[in-house]
Amino acid sequence: MRRFLLLLPVAALLAGCPTDDGPQAPTCTVEEELPEGELHAQVDGADWVAEAPPTAMTMGAGGMMIFFNVDAHNTLTIRLRQSSLFSIDEETEEIVIDEGDDIEDIHDDRVGADFSVGDGTSDGADATLVVDDVTMHTGNASDTGFLKLVEYAEDEDTGAVTLKGCGWFDAAEQNGDGEASMTGISFATPIQ
Repeated sequence: MRRFLLLLPVAALLAGCPTDDGPQAPTCTVEEELPEGELHAQVDGADWVAEAPPTAMTMGAGGMMIFFNVDAHNTLTIRLRQSSLFSIDEETEEIVIDEGDDIEDIHDDRVGADFSVGDGTSDGADATLVVDDVTMHTGNASDTGFLKLVEYAEDEDTGAVTLKGCGWFDAAEQNGDGEASMTGISFATPIQ
């Protein structure tokens, strides 16, 4: 079990949670009418629209990898290993993060899950963001982010499956020179 105190008002606003009722576990929603194969987000406030090709999602020994690209100079790679269970400690009002299910079980069962996004070894998910050829990683950022797999949506006519999710995180260069915030993330990735 890990504990950390988020800047609760900021995190709650990013998550779309009301702040007048006290702290709440993070959450998000997928943008309505999001086209399949796209990711919409803001990077430091600027709109970012990336594509997820049909082969964007892979499963392997390192977990689930999802790839998105705007162009050769702007890309995002998300790695999911283990879900997180978020709750609020009533005494301290800290967000408590417990380990959840492995991504293999989540993917096999086709269920939604929440993930703490940060360092690849201590958190259940991490991400590498490349903006204008500058590579940044969530493990180098000062704050932990959040990602939610909302649903595996199956097309009734074709049987095609789309993985939908949302979230936010910060990523920073290894040397600490640059940092970027990716907020309002919504994606719809085709599953092969």
